[in-house]
Amino acid sequence: MAFASRIAAHTPIANIPNVLRLLEAMLNAQAEQQVLAFTQRVASETPVHGAQECRAFGRSSGTVVRLLEAVRKVGAGEQVVVLAGRIATDTPVDEATGATRLLEAVRKVGAGEQVVVLAGRIATDTPVDEATRATRLLEAMLSVDVRQQAVTLADRIATDTSVRARAISDVVHLLEAMLSVGVRQQAVTLADRIATDTPVDEATGATRLLEVMLSAGMTRQAVTLAGRVATDSRFQDATTMARLLKVTLDAGMTQQAGALAAHIAANVSVRDVTDVIRLLDVMLSAGITQQVGALAARIAADVSVATPTSMTRLMKAMRGVEVAEHAVALADRIVTGTPVTDAISTARLLDTMRQLGADEQAEALAKRAAEEIPSYDRSALVILMDALVSAGMRRPAETLIKRAPELSDRLR
Repeated sequence: MAFASRIAAHTPIANIPNVLRLLEAMLNAQAEQQVLAFTQRVASETPVHGAQECRAFGRSSGTVVRLLEAVRKVGAGEQVVVLAGRIATDTPVDEATGATRLLEAVRKVGAGEQVVVLAGRIATDTPVDEATRATRLLEAMLSVDVRQQAVTLADRIATDTSVRARAISDVVHLLEAMLSVGVRQQAVTLADRIATDTPVDEATGATRLLEVMLSAGMTRQAVTLAGRVATDSRFQDATTMARLLKVTLDAGMTQQAGALAAHIAANVSVRDVTDVIRLLDVMLSAGITQQVGALAARIAADVSVATPTSMTRLMKAMRGVEVAEHAVALADRIVTGTPVTDAISTARLLDTMRQLGADEQAEALAKRAAEEIPSYDRSALVILMDALVSAGMRRPAETLIKRAPELSDRLR
C-alpha cells in the first residue's frame, strides 16, 4: 500500500478524468485509507473553475459532476460538502445545460447550503437566451426548491429569452414552467412578448399556446395572438384547424374567429373526409355561414369521393349548408367517382342523396350500381333491389332484374 500512499499524497490532481481513473484504481485495490487521503486532496485542491482551464483539463460541467458523484460514493461526507462548496462558488455557469446538471448534482449529494449559493449564481449569470434551456433551468430551480433564486431567474427570462424558437412548443413549455413556478408577473411579461413576436406558422402549437394563455386568464395576450394566428398559421389538416377555430370561438374572440374561418375556408386541405366533417361541424355550430359556403364549394370540388360510407357522412354534414348547389356539385362527382360494389353502403348513400334533393344524381348512381354490383353476391343484390324499390327507382331496378331475374318478385 506504500505506492498507493505516494499516489494519494503526490499525484497531480489538475486533470479531472485522470483523477477519476486513479480513484477507481485505488478503490479496486481496496486501499481505503489512501482513498480517503486522496479524496481529501481532491475535494480541496482539484481546480473546478475557469472556463478555458476547465476545457483544457477535462473540467467540463459533466466531469465536475462525475467528480462530485465519485467523492460521494467513497462515503467521504465532509469532502463532499467541501467539493460542493467550491463547485457552488467557482465552477463556470455560463452554459445553461451544464448549469442545470451542476445544480441537480449538488442537490443530489444533499449539500443544501451549496445548492442555494449555486442557484444564486445561475439565476444572475447563466445565459437564458434560448427557450428550451431556460425552461430546463427554471424547472431545475423548482425541483431543488430555491424560490427566491427562481424568481430572479424568471425576471431575466421574461425580458431576455428569445421567443422566436424553432418550435412553438418550446415557447409553450417555457410559459407553462413560468406559471408552475408561480411567477405570475413575469409570466405575463413573457406572454406579452410571445403574443406579438413568436412565429405562429404551426397550427398545433399555436392552438396549445392559446389554450395555455386562456387557462391562465391572459385574455389580452390571447386576443393579440389569435389575431396573428388568423392570418399567419400554416394550414395543416382540417382537424387541427377545427380545434384552433373552436378554441378561438370558445374564448369569445368573434372577430378573430371570423378572420380565421375565412382563412381556413380558403386554404385548408379538404382531401380527408373525416377531418373536413369535423371542421364543418365547428363552423356550422358557430353560425359562420359565409365561410361555410366558401369551404363547401372547395369540398365539393376537391374532397376524395373514394368510399360510399364517407360520402354518406359528408353529405349528411352538408345538410346544414344553405347553399344547395355545393351538395349537388358533390353529388355529381359521387355519380362518376364513388365505387358502388358494396350494396349496404351504396343503398345508404342513395337515400342520403335523395334527402338532400339530389334526385337526378341518385338515379344516375342507382343505374351504375345496378350495372356494376357483383352478381354472385345474392344478399347484396337483394339489399340493393329493396333500396331501389323503396326509393321508387323502377328503371335501375329493372336493369338489376336483367342481371338477376330471380329478383323480379321483389319489384311488385
